[in-house]
Amino acid sequence: MALDNENSQEEKRLKMFNPVHTYISKLVKNFSVKELHQNIVVNGSILYKEPTLKEIYGSSPKVMDDFC
Repeated sequence: MALDNENSQEEKRLKMFNPVHTYISKLVKNFSVKELHQNIVVNGSILYKEPTLKEIYGSSPKVMDDFC
């Protein structure tokens, strides 16, 4: 997770750490950044459309590829 003023795409490596046990850390060098924030409700209007089970099932292999 990053703040609005931080641009993780420009970083060559990131230091990840455990928020509870901060002495546990790891430098990550080969990573991709993905926007996770989505507006769900704006001015009382619902903007987010829930995917169907078929859409969720179809996207599973692609999502798993992101982690490999």
